[in-house]
Amino acid sequence: MSEIIAKTDKEILIDIHNLKRESMNLKFHKATGELTNPSRFKVVRKLIARYKTVITQRKNTAN
Repeated sequence: MSEIIAKTDKEILIDIHNLKRESMNLKFHKATGELTNPSRFKVVRKLIARYKTVITQRKNTAN
């Protein structure tokens, strides 16, 4: 979590975008039967939530 907090907002938004892209790719792999690590869905979803939590906390403290 500390490495997420150390990142700038722009870096966090880029990471969220990349994680959403990875999530979409995982869905495609699942649909085609090529998915090798189904637990990655959960990991990616939780990482996105952590990043969004940090963004929200920063917005709330800025006000």
